[in-house]
Amino acid sequence: MANTSYHRSKLHGVETTNSLMLSIGCIGDLRLSPLYVQVKIIDSRKVFNRIDFLVIPIAGSGEKWVAADSIVNITR
Repeated sequence: MANTSYHRSKLHGVETTNSLMLSIGCIGDLRLSPLYVQVKIIDSRKVFNRIDFLVIPIAGSGEKWVAADSIVNITR
């Protein structure tokens, strides 16, 4: 997958369930200024007009819902 804040395919301006699933399993960098933490995307959801990802750290423990645009350098 390309370096993009999140993957979005639109069908008449609406994200489909399939397009939200494209990012699941991808690795990216969570921006926590001034730090970047490498995370794996394990789930996604659409809340109002934004996309959220449920992420877990590559090293460490825990999970957190974050805005999709806070994840950069997403790769498969």
